[in-house]
Amino acid sequence: MDEALIERIADAVVAKFRSAPMDMLTVEEAAQYIGVRKSYIYTLTSTREIPYYKPGKKVLIRRVDLDSYIKDRRVKPMREIRSEAIAYCDSRRGSKSSPARSGRGG
Repeated sequence: MDEALIERIADAVVAKFRSAPMDMLTVEEAAQYIGVRKSYIYTLTSTREIPYYKPGKKVLIRRVDLDSYIKDRRVKPMREIRSEAIAYCDSRRGSKSSPARSGRGG
């Protein structure tokens, strides 16, 4: 092959990748993106835990939907849980009125 033909082919390949909507991923790309197996992505789609598109036999998943799925599964660290628990208890103490407490027998 001559260099001009190789360069034209390379330019065409690059142009195709640039024009492809990068926010849509195949099952394999989605699995690589979040670091799981393809079978896990298929489980997520078949149980409808993540939205997907099915043009023909191909399954496509939006990158933002995967990001949202991951963000929704954030596990809070203990310091954050403790802080929320303290804030909740403090708010509950402040919301109870003294007369109602003293009015009960005991």
